[in-house]
Parts: sequence; C-alpha cells; structure tokens
Amino acid sequence: MKTLLAILVFFVSISRATISEIANASNTGTSTGPTITHGLTILANDVLIALVHVDIDQRVADNNGGTPFTEDWDVIGGDTNGYAIYSRRAGGGEPASYSWTIGSSARWSIGLRQFRGVITSGSVYDLAPAAPAKSTGISITATVPSITTLTRGALAVAWVVTDGNVITYSAPTNGYAQELEPAANQQQASYTKTIATAGATGTVAITLSASDDWSTQHFALKQAVAAGGAAGIINNPLVFR
Repeated sequence: MKTLLAILVFFVSISRATISEIANASNTGTSTGPTITHGLTILANDVLIALVHVDIDQRVADNNGGTPFTEDWDVIGGDTNGYAIYSRRAGGGEPASYSWTIGSSARWSIGLRQFRGVITSGSVYDLAPAAPAKSTGISITATVPSITTLTRGALAVAWVVTDGNVITYSAPTNGYAQELEPAANQQQASYTKTIATAGATGTVAITLSASDDWSTQHFALKQAVAAGGAAGIINNPLVFR
C-alpha cells in the first residue's frame, strides 16, 4: 500500500463594488433652517453627502432627529460665510426631507449627493475632510489641494464655495466632472472623480466667473468590498493499494 500526499492550493480574489452617484439634489433659501426636499429613491447603505454653505460667520448644526447626519467638517470660510460637510449611511427608510439649523437668518445652499457602492461599515471615508485638504484665496481660479487616497477605487469629491450669489463655476481640471451647482443664492459647486489606484490625486483648478474670495475642500469615499477573498492549502493524503 502506498500513500501519496496531494496538495491542493486555492485562491479566491477580492472584488470591489464601484462607487457610483445614483442621484443628487439641491436647494437654496434664506432662513435659520436650511432644508432640502430631495425627491431621491434611497436604499439601505446608500451614502448621502450633504454640502451646506451659509452666509455670515456662523456654524451649521444637524436637525434631523432620528435620521441624523454626521458632521465631518464645519468651519468659517475665507469670507463672511461658513460651510459644512455632513455624511449619512442610509437606513431602511429615509425621510423625504433633511434639515439643518444656523444661528442667524441668512442665505444658504445645500448640495446633496447620493452614492452607492461605498463601504457599509465604519467610516464612509477613505480620506475624511481635514485641514490639509482645505485651501482659500482671492482670484478667478480656485485651487483644490491634492489628497492621497489610501485604497483603490476611492471616489474623490472636490468642493468650492464663494460668499455671494453671483459667482458661477466651470472647467474643473484633472478629470473631475459631474458638477452639482445649486441655483444662485449662496454659491457652491462640487465635482467627483474615481481614483483607480491609491495615491496622490493631484490638485484641481476650478474657474470662477469673476475674481472672488473662495474656499475649497477635498475628500474621498471608500469603496465597498463586494465579495470576500481567501487563500489556503489543503493537504489530502491519497491511499493506493
């Protein structure tokens, strides 16, 4: 009787879901309660990014009760304005509108972007909004600083705001597209790009319709893992007689 040891090696690759923007919405107004009735069809685990820009040097606060957003960035801008970034991983049922509060009645705008394929646990960010990714200036071209993504397939979002209701934006560089620019009131625009390989994104230049004070921010969402992967070895003795 002879025994032959058969060694089987197996490997299952890891695949990732592509982050896609399903839809977006925007609203503008003048009040102490920035609000958006979005009209979106939102599924569980969709990620919502709310970009809130307000007039006057004031901060923004979430006012969404049992469906809260996480405040990821809230600062005074380069002029007499404030701007904030909020995120939410959707549950099984979402309200028809979302709202925030500010201390004094002022102009405001909201850009709401809905993404699918973002990681479904922990932070939604590959790189969260932070001071190194912020820039300010006074010119006809706003510059968004480069960021360094940590995982492949991240979705980068470049955001620009100007304090006023007359500036428009165009011609983002470096392959950024999918503009969301609310109607004139408290001006802002955002753009996205899928970053295929982890690493530096490079800067993004955005053209303003006239020279003005501007502030920018740059961040990235983290891609979801669609299927698990594994590798291993099976030792299987075969017996011959």
